[in-house]
Amino acid sequence: MIFIIISHFLADFFVSVFKPLGPYFIERFPIEPRTFVMVLTILSFASSVMQPLFGRLADAISWKYLYVVLTLLLIFLGSSSIGIAGKFEIVAVLILITLLSNSAYHPMGASLIGEFGKSKYLAFFVFSGSLGAATGPFFISWFVERFKLVYFSIVGISMSVLILVFFVFKIRKLETGRKYEQRKVEKPSLEAIASIIPIFLFVAFRSFFSSVASIYLPIYMKNLGVDMTLIGLTLSLGLWSGMFVSILGNHLRDVFGNVFVNLLSVSGMLAFSLILSLESHNVRVIIGSYITMVSFVFLSMSSNVVEAQRKAPNNKAFASSLVMGMAWSTGSLMNFIYSYFMGNNVEFMIKSLWIIALITFIFIWFEGKMSWNSSDQI
Repeated sequence: MIFIIISHFLADFFVSVFKPLGPYFIERFPIEPRTFVMVLTILSFASSVMQPLFGRLADAISWKYLYVVLTLLLIFLGSSSIGIAGKFEIVAVLILITLLSNSAYHPMGASLIGEFGKSKYLAFFVFSGSLGAATGPFFISWFVERFKLVYFSIVGISMSVLILVFFVFKIRKLETGRKYEQRKVEKPSLEAIASIIPIFLFVAFRSFFSSVASIYLPIYMKNLGVDMTLIGLTLSLGLWSGMFVSILGNHLRDVFGNVFVNLLSVSGMLAFSLILSLESHNVRVIIGSYITMVSFVFLSMSSNVVEAQRKAPNNKAFASSLVMGMAWSTGSLMNFIYSYFMGNNVEFMIKSLWIIALITFIFIWFEGKMSWNSSDQI
C-alpha cells in the first residue's frame, strides 16, 4: 500500500510540470497562447479518454506492480525529456507519452488501493497524488528560474534508476505478497454505468473549470509581470491546500452524502471565481481567490471516486477510470473547443470561469433534487 501511495505522488509530480511551463514555451519557440493551450488540452483528452480501456486491462492483468513500475518509467522519462526537445512538435510528443502513461497508471493504482477495502486508503491515495501535483508546479518554476530546463532530464533519469533498483529487489516480493485473490473479471452492468453517469458529468464540468483556470492563470499572471517562481508557487499552494480539503470531502461524504459534497464544492468554485473575475488585476486577490477556488475543486475529488467504486464494486478500476480519466478527458475536450474560439483572449478566459461554475452548480442542484426526491441518498 505504501509503495502505491508514493508512486501516485511521483506520477502526478512529473505530469504537473507542463501547465506552469506555458509562458516558457510561448517565449522559447515562439507560439500563441491558444496554440499551447489547445495542444495541451487535446493531448490530455486523447490520453485520458483511454482510461476506461486501461481500467479494463487493470482489472484483468495479474502482474499489477510490474505494470505500475513500467508506467512510472515512461512518465519519468517522457516528462523530464522536454528540456532537450528542439521543437515544440517534439515537446508535444513527449507530453503525449507522459500523459498516456499517466492514464495507464491511474486505474491500476486506484484498483490496488481499492483492494484494501477502506475508503480512507483511497483518500490517502488521492492525497499523495495531490501532493505530487501540488509540488510539481512550484518545483519546475523554481528550477527553470535557476537552472536550464535541459537539466530536468537528470531528475527523471535519477528517479528511473531508483525505480529500477526497487523493481529488481522488491517487485516479486510485492506480487507474491498480495493478500487478495484475483477475481474473475466481470463486465460492468448497464445499471452500474448508468448510476455513475451523474458523477461523470459533474467531474467533467469540474475538470473543464479547473483546466481553464490552471492553464490560463500562469499565462495571465505572466502578462501582468508576475515572477515565474511566484506563479508556480500560486499553482502549488492551491494544490497543497486542495489535497487536505480532499480528505475533508471524503469525511463529509460519509456523513452527508456525495451530492452535498458536490454542491458545497461547486458553490465555493462559483463564489471565488466570481471574486477573481471582479478583481482580475489585483495580484494578491488573484492568488488568494485561485488558492481557495482550487481547494473547493478538490473538496469533491476523492468523494466522487469512492462513490463511483461503491456503485460498481466488481469493477473498481473501470469505475475509477470513468470518473478520473474519461470525465477529465471530457473536460479537456470542452476546454479545447472553448480555447479554439476564445483562447487568445487570456483575460476573458479567466473572467469567464464563474460562468462555467454556474452551469455546473445548476446541473448538480437538479441532480441533487432528483436524488433526494427519490430518497436515493448518495
